[in-house]
Amino acid sequence: MNCSVVIGGQSYPGSFIGSRGTVYDVRMAGINGYNFVMNSMNTPGVIQLADGRSFNFTVLVGFDPDTFTVNFQ
Repeated sequence: MNCSVVIGGQSYPGSFIGSRGTVYDVRMAGINGYNFVMNSMNTPGVIQLADGRSFNFTVLVGFDPDTFTVNFQ
């Protein structure tokens, strides 16, 4: 499902894959993976889904550079 990840006042497009407990998996689109991860490692934010749901997170806990999948908690 399409989503936006808002971190530090900036919104990044992505595709929400799902959640595993309190960990949310998002495939990010159009980002520089390394810079994004470094800049948002310990920055809280919110994942806003296209259907109106939103999930708050406090930290980035994982990143797969092959699929650009980011894990937030």
